[in-house]
Amino acid sequence: MHQVPGLVSPSMTQRAALPDGPFTRSQALVVGHTGAGVAAALRTGQWTRLQTGAYVETAVLQAAGEAERHAIEVAARLLVLRPGWVGARRSAAVLHDLPLLGTTPQRVQLVAAPLRPGQVQTRAARRAD
Repeated sequence: MHQVPGLVSPSMTQRAALPDGPFTRSQALVVGHTGAGVAAALRTGQWTRLQTGAYVETAVLQAAGEAERHAIEVAARLLVLRPGWVGARRSAAVLHDLPLLGTTPQRVQLVAAPLRPGQVQTRAARRAD
């Protein structure tokens, strides 16, 4: 595997002990990558930005099936949101490997614990292409 200058190792997921999943810029910096190394990994295609501040190794994303990719996208969203958000609706079904009627959702579906009794927040995010 080609080593990008500024990266500590070719495998961010190994360094961060994240099994083939997304990671944040902060996590990359904590394990020794530099800001320039993060930029280089994105520019060369070694990493893919799933959303602002959340990345995954491109090889992991390319090897993932449709349901696995959706699970990676859910995990990326949860990494950058405040605590309390969880996968919901069809995204939750994908995460729990339940059968779906139709196709894997195109949008990540999340719900947050209520800020006060009776209040529910939901969020849907479009898939990054």
